Amino acid sequence: MNTDPGASSGLRLERFTAQNADLVLSWRNAPHVRTNFLSDAEITREGHLAFLDTLERRNWHFFILSENDVPLAVLNVNKDGTDSLWGCYIGGDIVPRPGLFPVLIGVAGVLAFDVLGCDTLNSDVLRSNPAPQKINTFLGIPEIGTRTDTRPTGEMIEVLCYRATRKDWPAISARMDKILTKSMRDMLAEFAADPLSRIT
Repeated sequence: MNTDPGASSGLRLERFTAQNADLVLSWRNAPHVRTNFLSDAEITREGHLAFLDTLERRNWHFFILSENDVPLAVLNVNKDGTDSLWGCYIGGDIVPRPGLFPVLIGVAGVLAFDVLGCDTLNSDVLRSNPAPQKINTFLGIPEIGTRTDTRPTGEMIEVLCYRATRKDWPAISARMDKILTKSMRDMLAEFAADPLSRIT
């Protein structure tokens, strides 16, 4: 656990726990957040607490991302061998400001490549969710395929699959810098310099 009192400034990741379950659920179950999930079912507190137990048995890492101690988003990176799959959602009651989504991609890359030692960082985006598609295209993260999934309601949804590799990550990061404010670039650089000190 991080014990450095100065590390609360900037970006910080707080692992999913029973103590932050109510905040996570209030965001995850917001209608506009559920719309962009593979499963749009509402999650109960009991179901979420049961999910926490599975995180300890699998190489899945779920966090609340805070900036200067203000919770902003949920981010996860799930490791499978040398591959990883990441996802995120911005707090259900938060108006996202420009640059937040690229920062989330940057933090996911640090976790996947520098902390977990993966070679790829994959993501799934619903065809109906254009914002992350535009960011991936701008950053040069290629779409590597599509698939069709079925939600619990029986609704068929099209999923776009993206992949960033360790080799391509420096070029992706350079493009990322072009759309981040100086303060965001500085916070991301501080996080990347010592990510483990910013995880509680």
